[in-house]
Formats: sequence, C-alpha cells, structure tokens
Amino acid sequence: MEISQIDILYLFFFSLVSGICLGVLYNALGIFRLVAEVVLAPQKLNPVIVFGRELGTPFCKWNENDGEAKKVRLGVKVTNVVLGVLTALLDVIFMLSCAVGTVIVAYACNSGRLRWIIFAGELIGFFLYRCTVSKIVVYLAKVIILSFINISVKLCRMIAGPIKKCASNIRGCINKVINKKASKGT
Repeated sequence: MEISQIDILYLFFFSLVSGICLGVLYNALGIFRLVAEVVLAPQKLNPVIVFGRELGTPFCKWNENDGEAKKVRLGVKVTNVVLGVLTALLDVIFMLSCAVGTVIVAYACNSGRLRWIIFAGELIGFFLYRCTVSKIVVYLAKVIILSFINISVKLCRMIAGPIKKCASNIRGCINKVINKKASKGT
C-alpha cells in the first residue's frame, strides 16, 4: 500500500518523539542504577566535580593520589553479581519498553505496519537526546543524588549526636543509682 509524503513525515516525527522518550527512559533507568550503586557499592563510583570541589558519598573517602574510593562507614559487602543482575534486569526492562514503544507508534500512526522509517526515527531521536540533553541530565542527577545523601547523613548525625549524649547521661545516672544501692546493700 502506498503512503503519502505527509504520512511519512508524520510517522517520522512521532517515531522521533518516541526515540526521545526512550532516551529519557534510558536515563531514568541509569539514574536508578546510580542510586543503587551509591547505596550498595559507593567505592565503584567516580567522584563528581561541582564548582571545583569533589562531591563524594558519605560512605566513602576519596583518595586524591590514586583517585580510588576507600570504604569508610559502610559495613555491607556487596558483590558485583548484585549490580550485574540489576543492570541485566534494567536492560531487559529497557528492551521491552523499546519494543512496546515501537509497536505503539506503528499502531497509532501506521495501522500497525512496521516501516523502516519508524526504526530510523527512533534511533535518530534516541541518539539526538543522548548526545545533547542526556549528559546534562545525568550530571545534574548525580549532583542532586549525592547532595541529598550527604545532607541526609549530616542531618542524621546532627540528630543522633544529642540523642546519644542524652542516652549516655541517662545510662550514667542509672549506673550511679545502681552503684549507690549496691554499696548500701553490702
């Protein structure tokens, strides 16, 4: 069946938009993986430079000489297998999303017929997004995630400090009372 030039442009435009949406989804899954890496294995991350300062995670101390991160307070050892399985799962989710997106564009714009223009438009849209906006989005996401985690850890430490001190004072008072009663009883 013959298709008009306007219909081809219409199909290409919507496949281009679909490719951009797939690029956004790819970034979202990558950011989810980044969060998992920050929480599970922060020593694998490269430090992010913000205004000339390194922004590391509160779980790591960056060694300036060799650029490697050293675990400081994270007591959980996570193997590469967990992150590998997570990456594979996210890849499968992305591939299924690509297939569903392609089928939706084909049904919405071309009565369910697959044409090469759909695949070309999605590829061009995806790579346009990846080469332009994606780098900024990923950088900002890293900065926001690491800043949020650093602020959260500092707040927890600020809240936990006085609570620890109060608990220590209460324990000391209880020990004094117990010691006085023990010394009076003997």
